[in-house]
Amino acid sequence: MLYWRRNLYISIVMIFIVMSSFTLVTPFMPFFLKSMDVTDNLATWSGLASGAMFLGSALMAPIWGALADRYGKKKIMLISGLGYASMYFLYPLAKTPLQFVIMRGVTGLLAGLVPAATSFVTSNTPEQHMSYALGLFQAFNAAGSICGPLIGGSLVRMSGVATSFRLASCGMFFVTIIPYLTLREEVTKSSENRINVMRDIKICFKNPQLVTAFACLFFVQCGIQISQPTLSLYVSEMAGGGQDSALMSGAVFSVAGLGTVIGANLAGRKGNTGDGISRVRLLLFGLTGAAVFAALQGVWAAILPLVTFRTVFGLFNGVIQVAANVLIATAVSREFRGRAFGVQNAINPIGSMAGPIIGGVVGDAFGLKSSFFASGLALLCAVGVLIGYMRRIQKAGETVSASA
Repeated sequence: MLYWRRNLYISIVMIFIVMSSFTLVTPFMPFFLKSMDVTDNLATWSGLASGAMFLGSALMAPIWGALADRYGKKKIMLISGLGYASMYFLYPLAKTPLQFVIMRGVTGLLAGLVPAATSFVTSNTPEQHMSYALGLFQAFNAAGSICGPLIGGSLVRMSGVATSFRLASCGMFFVTIIPYLTLREEVTKSSENRINVMRDIKICFKNPQLVTAFACLFFVQCGIQISQPTLSLYVSEMAGGGQDSALMSGAVFSVAGLGTVIGANLAGRKGNTGDGISRVRLLLFGLTGAAVFAALQGVWAAILPLVTFRTVFGLFNGVIQVAANVLIATAVSREFRGRAFGVQNAINPIGSMAGPIIGGVVGDAFGLKSSFFASGLALLCAVGVLIGYMRRIQKAGETVSASA
C-alpha cells in the first residue's frame, strides 16, 4: 500500500470541498423556509427538514456499506456525490415546506459518500497509520464544515439561498468525478454471492466494541443536532435580527468546526500510541468535555461566550470522531469495514433525525436556550454507555486473571 498517502491526500481534498458545499446553506434553512411564508413553528419545520434527510440516510446506509464492500468505495462515492449535486440543484424548486422536507428525505437516501470515503480511508491505509489518517480526514471534514457556513453567509446575503444551493450543487458535482478518476483502490470482494444486510447487522451487534461505538456516536449525533434548528434563530435574536444575522450565524456555526479541526489532529496523533483501553479513555475524555461545553452554550445569551464554548465543544467533538471511528475500524476485519461503517451510518442518522426534531420542539416550547441543555444531556448518555463498556472490560480482565 505504498500509494496510501496519495489516496489520503486526494480523499481529504474531496471531503473538504464536499463538506464545504454540503454545509454552505445548512445554517440558513430557517431563512429558506421563511421565504415560503412559514411563520408558525419555524423551528419545528427546520427540525423536520433536517430530520427527513437523516431518516433517508438511516434507511439506506447499510445497503450503501454492503455495496461499497462488494463493488468498491470509489463507485459509491461517485454515485452518491452526483445524487447530492442533483438534489441541491433542485431544492430551489420547492414551493412549500412539505415539498422541501420530502426533497431532504430523498437526499438522505443518496447519502453514501461520507461513509464510503471513511471506509475507503480505513481500508486502504496500513493499520499503524490508521489514527493519523482518520485524524487528518476528520480534520478536513470539519474544515469544510467551517468554510461552508462562512462562504454561505456571504453568498446568502449577496444572492439569496436559492443561488447558494445551485453553487453548492456545482461544487459537489465536480469534486466527486475527479477522485473517481485518480484514486487507487484495493477491492477485497466478499466471498458471499449476494448482499445480506440483515446478516451484516447481526454480525455487528454481536461485537461489543462495535455496539459501544455505535451507541456513543448515536447520542453524539443526537446531541449535536438538537441545537441545529434553533442556533441560527438564537444568534439572530441576540443580533437583533439585522442584515448581518445570516453572516453572524454562519460564523457561530463555523467555530465549532474550527475546534473540531484542532481536536481531530490532536486525537489522530494520540491515537497512534497506546492500546485499545487508551483509545476508549480518549473517547471518554472527549464525550465528557463535549457534554459540559454543549450545556454551557445556553448559560449566557451573548455572542462572545457562545463562540468560545462552541469552539471548545468542537475540539472535544474532534477527539470523539477520531477515537470512535478508530474503535469501529479496529473491531472488524479490513474487508468488513464498509459494512461496519454502513451500519454505523444507519444508526447515526437516527440520532441526527431525532436531534433536530427534539431541538425544534424543545426550542418552541421552552425557549431557544433549552436546546443546549438537552444537547448536553444527550452527550451525558453517551458517557454512561462508555463507562458501562469500560466496567465490562475490567470485569472480563479480572475474570481472566483469576482463572490464570
